[in-house]
Amino acid sequence: MFINTKKINLEGAKLLANAAREKAIEIQVPGAVAVVDDGGNLVYVERWDNSMIYAVDIVINKAKTAIGFRRPTIALEQTIDEGRSAMLGLTNTIAYAPLKGAYPIEMDGKLIGAIAVGGTLNADLDEVIVLAALKEIK
Repeated sequence: MFINTKKINLEGAKLLANAAREKAIEIQVPGAVAVVDDGGNLVYVERWDNSMIYAVDIVINKAKTAIGFRRPTIALEQTIDEGRSAMLGLTNTIAYAPLKGAYPIEMDGKLIGAIAVGGTLNADLDEVIVLAALKEIK
């Protein structure tokens, strides 16, 4: 799936995106998926039929947030929900989307990229879909 354990490649990104799309079809929701490399550079993005136009921008920024902070975006969303509203101020300086539905991708103990799902119109479903896609690398 991946060329090596140092960087995600296009083939691996498409495999993850396919798994996400299949889960979205199964649960009958629109959306989008993005995969970025370890530097936050876009490797692959896909917007599914009937998804909102802004879903692409959202998933790219969610994936960049997951790799940039080196943690799932659900953790950032929870931090904000728990009262750390200062985290919201970062949106003026970086492409930042602290919304659940994005995870760093790790192989052999090294972060090699991140994947994000969004645009389902239900953040909990973003999580369900992205976690299903991540099972492809377990």
